[in-house]
Amino acid sequence: MTDIAKQATADVTSTLADKPSAPVAAPINTTQTAPTKDPQVVPQVLPPLPHVTANNVHKFDDDPTLYIKGWILSLLYWEKPVRSGAFFVSLISVLILTQYYSLLQMSAAAFTLLTGLNWVYVNTHKQGQRVFGGKPVDALTNPHQSRLTSKDSYIPKQKVLRTGELTVDVVEAVVQELTKLILIQDSLRSAWAVGIAYSVWTLATYISTKYLVGLFIVGSFSLPKLYQQNQQVIDKQVAHYTQHGKELFKTYSTQASVKAKEVYGQAITTITKKTKKAD
Repeated sequence: MTDIAKQATADVTSTLADKPSAPVAAPINTTQTAPTKDPQVVPQVLPPLPHVTANNVHKFDDDPTLYIKGWILSLLYWEKPVRSGAFFVSLISVLILTQYYSLLQMSAAAFTLLTGLNWVYVNTHKQGQRVFGGKPVDALTNPHQSRLTSKDSYIPKQKVLRTGELTVDVVEAVVQELTKLILIQDSLRSAWAVGIAYSVWTLATYISTKYLVGLFIVGSFSLPKLYQQNQQVIDKQVAHYTQHGKELFKTYSTQASVKAKEVYGQAITTITKKTKKAD
């Protein structure tokens, strides 16, 4: 009997194991997904810098002309305020100093100040070694001894050659731009260049060259940044006055054409009458 009961229990267990189990329902996701919102567009306060920037061309050798343009625009738009400020202050300082002093005076003054300050520094350093260090006179050392005894060249030939190549490339880029203006590659750009050159030519008759250079430096470092900060307002006003100017030009051109036709007709009539009388 015991064996029969064990056998029946084993049969029931195998039957239940072979029977497929009911599918388990997937868990219900009670968390609701929040509706997606479009990202808020933050209006740009300042308009972007022009395409031509120093970052477009990372190496001077890639495109010298484009690199120079980008470097100058980076200065004028104060992309790096410290560098632009240093250039601006240096240019204005040189311009003001050359107004009152010659290059010879400034060179002599620079040598005097530099050498005099170094003389005080070196001798103070030596006396400090003698008083506080107890060194004899023969053992006193110059604080610049390592530079004085160094056998390295102050003007390395490789740097000189590289500087010469860069100078030639810069001059070549400037000459190419001038050639494009003179040979009228772009009529509008050449017209602007002629207008600016004529204005400078005229103003130089009445205003000192140094004042013109000073105005040019101040304008170059201020007007582009002001235009960038107020580009929308300035462009709107320029477009308005340009449209107004076109309308005035069209009106006066029509009136001038009508008047010219009237004068031409009167002249033809007068000539015809005189011809008939002569016959």
